Amino acid sequence: MPLLPLSMRRPRRRPLPIAPAVLAAFLGACAAPDATAPAGAPAIALPASIARLALTVDVATAGSASSAETEGAHVPSRAVRGGPATFASLLGVDGVTVEVGRVDRSVLGRFAPGKVRVALSVRLRNALDRTRLLTPTLPEPPAGEGIFLFAVQSVAVESPGGVTVSGNSVLMASPSHGAVVPGPEWEGELFDYLRGPASTCGPTVSTCARWKRFAAPISAGGTSEWRTVSYDIDPTVHHMRLRFIVGADLANAGP
Repeated sequence: MPLLPLSMRRPRRRPLPIAPAVLAAFLGACAAPDATAPAGAPAIALPASIARLALTVDVATAGSASSAETEGAHVPSRAVRGGPATFASLLGVDGVTVEVGRVDRSVLGRFAPGKVRVALSVRLRNALDRTRLLTPTLPEPPAGEGIFLFAVQSVAVESPGGVTVSGNSVLMASPSHGAVVPGPEWEGELFDYLRGPASTCGPTVSTCARWKRFAAPISAGGTSEWRTVSYDIDPTVHHMRLRFIVGADLANAGP
């Protein structure tokens, strides 16, 4: 095959260098906070005894009905492990696990202006193999009989975002920040899980929380039913850290 004259050959395309100004714009977009999503107020610090006891679950807020686990399966929570401890009728990492199943994220503004609602299906697993979980007695529970899950703290897992350049590819990770507030799927009003119904909950009381009731008892090594809870978050929150305490009495399961 005869070669074409040099004048008729197509020049080879060379990759264009990434201009410093373009890269700086990408970096600025990642570093600058979104003006439409105000930063959340700092979470009230938990009492040291409660902080050591509380279960901790990290959730990616990008879950959806199409990509989430079904209710027949579960994603085990990543709990902060500590030594066994109980306070009155309160349980944490020593006696129970919170399991997260389905994760659904709404479109922006569907339920509240400027907010995204993340709904989770959750259930409780009794981690004690010879002990049943019963309705708590001290302090008195917020409503009737049941095992009570208290949402003691919810915060965004903050990250600054950034840009990675690999060859001709620019990978941009958005920063994560903002407010995380329990949504309407939690039951009742704020309740002081440490002092009971005689206590008045205010904005500075660190032991007041929203709650969800599960059927009692939960057998030794058994699980509760699935229930739905929710959180309203700023659209800039990509990961959230949830902390829980469970209200339940312990009873010997027998031989």
